[in-house]
Amino acid sequence: MLPLAQIVIYKRKKTKGQQPQSPLQGSETTAVTMTTTTAIVSTSTTVADKEVITAPGVVPSPMAASSTSDSAEMAENILQNYGYPQNIIDSISYCIRVHSYSKQLVPASLEGRILQDADSLDALGAIDIARTFSVSGSEKRAFYRADDPFCRSSREPDDSQWTLDHFQAKLLKLKDLMHTKTAKKIAQQRTRFMLLFIRQLQKEI
Repeated sequence: MLPLAQIVIYKRKKTKGQQPQSPLQGSETTAVTMTTTTAIVSTSTTVADKEVITAPGVVPSPMAASSTSDSAEMAENILQNYGYPQNIIDSISYCIRVHSYSKQLVPASLEGRILQDADSLDALGAIDIARTFSVSGSEKRAFYRADDPFCRSSREPDDSQWTLDHFQAKLLKLKDLMHTKTAKKIAQQRTRFMLLFIRQLQKEI
């Protein structure tokens, strides 16, 4: 039975004739999620299965509407091929399937809640400010609504139209959805940074 990190290196997507990429190559999301997951686990006073927690963070996630299901199936196949016990595989698959913010679920397992926290932390702070505007630019989405950039009126945020609305629609809400003590602390810190960014924008726009 190979260590999870080694499995990931072997199984990363690759183009014909190329060696598999390291989990840290071409995937800043994977790197950040793994870092935040490790931070939460290492400082947690509650015992959790670290093997279950770390696996979902390094399994590639296809960019599709059913990405969590696709990722769970991919993880199951990888781990089965390398002889992982079925109970571990089931636990990992469950964590992957339920952790997504869009599903609006609270995982029943501690490991699932830790992964959900790590995934949410990945959407906070400097890295996600950069990612938000990068994605928005690639999708040719407007920077902000000219008559109300910061949702100060009674209108509902619409992040399908306006980039800055994404902060109100999702990002600034995440700190209240954390489960673990460590994640709550990190989320508060990162949210404060994002609010400073918004305040600076308010002075400039």
